[in-house]
Amino acid sequence: MIFQLRISEELSELSDSGVDENGHTFIYTFGHASVEKSVKIGHDAAKMSVKGIQFVQNIVENIISKCINLVVFTIRSIVCTFSSTLLLVLYAFQSEFKIAHGKLAGS
Repeated sequence: MIFQLRISEELSELSDSGVDENGHTFIYTFGHASVEKSVKIGHDAAKMSVKGIQFVQNIVENIISKCINLVVFTIRSIVCTFSSTLLLVLYAFQSEFKIAHGKLAGS
């Protein structure tokens, strides 16, 4: 009981002097809370920045993907058209060669 009375007297002396039970002043407590708040705001800002960068990255990735698909489709179409035309020309030469040598007419 005497011990508790002594502690409460010391605490009342500390509260009168502006020091809390841990020996910290109001300025220390205010500064500590300010730093914690600043860290939280910085962390939240960094998370939002990363999300924004990921959003921009996804947009750029989709645009590049569509452009590459368009270019590949165009090149593939040109190659297919060229090869089909070449095959038709070769078939025409083969047919004319067979007609000229009488292989189609005589067989």
